[in-house]
Amino acid sequence: MSGYRFFHIDEEGTEYAINDQQNVYLRYGKQGFDAIRASAEMRRVPYTDGAERLGRIYHAPRRLGLPLMVKGDSQSELVAFMRTFRRRFSPYKGSSGTSYLKILTPDDVDLRIAAWVTQLSDLEMDGPCFGKFTLEYQAEAATFRAASTETETLALPSSAGFSIPLTIPASLASAAVDGYVSISNDGDVESWPVIRITGACDNPSITNDTTGLVMAVTQTQDADDYIEIDMENATIQHWDNSGSSLSNIIDNMSAASEFWPLERGVNTLHIEADSAVNGSIVVTYYERFLSA
Repeated sequence: MSGYRFFHIDEEGTEYAINDQQNVYLRYGKQGFDAIRASAEMRRVPYTDGAERLGRIYHAPRRLGLPLMVKGDSQSELVAFMRTFRRRFSPYKGSSGTSYLKILTPDDVDLRIAAWVTQLSDLEMDGPCFGKFTLEYQAEAATFRAASTETETLALPSSAGFSIPLTIPASLASAAVDGYVSISNDGDVESWPVIRITGACDNPSITNDTTGLVMAVTQTQDADDYIEIDMENATIQHWDNSGSSLSNIIDNMSAASEFWPLERGVNTLHIEADSAVNGSIVVTYYERFLSA
């Protein structure tokens, strides 16, 4: 593959090529795809030269620009093509869903970022059948994510530890759970996982020993129940299979618990529970990158 390829995935999940290499070409690079500038609240400190940072960093919205060139076999074909192009990439489609910009890099890495079209500039004609314009996006995220999730599926362990690879469904004698597993986040930055604990497992606790942060939930479960912890969106839900009901159990989170990310590199997770008969723990996350 040569050069960058860009695609728009609309709110309904339909994918459209942007620089299709037939009618539309990337003109002279891309704008806004490198690591975004970070800011932080600062405080001047008496009797020192400078200031200290307060809290976490933040950033302005990411603005992305694609300078494009378009051609047609005739002027009428070019006008008709641009009419369809503008319809597909209109910021006024009115859907309430999320659209994505998909990036295929020259080394075949597939990246995504949630973004919406803010402007498709006027077509500047360079001849009867040629023109140029810019397609602009805005994104809230500072990072680009991999196209697919990374998933670690782990058997609920006894004190002897995990059994990998896991055969689903796992069947274990009832025992206290106390085991460790390592997960490697190969992205550029931290990633906030979703953790699903399925099966007869009581009062699970998952500690990221790499950071010292813990997530413990007071909840009993039967074989077909599950607890789902979404670290990024700060939600904890419990599926009761016998009652076919999904409930919010964030109030069951322990006072010492907090929602935590996987740090860049290797993370050691310590899994504990009062008892487990069978089941699994599935950790799902996206690797995230500073630039595309």
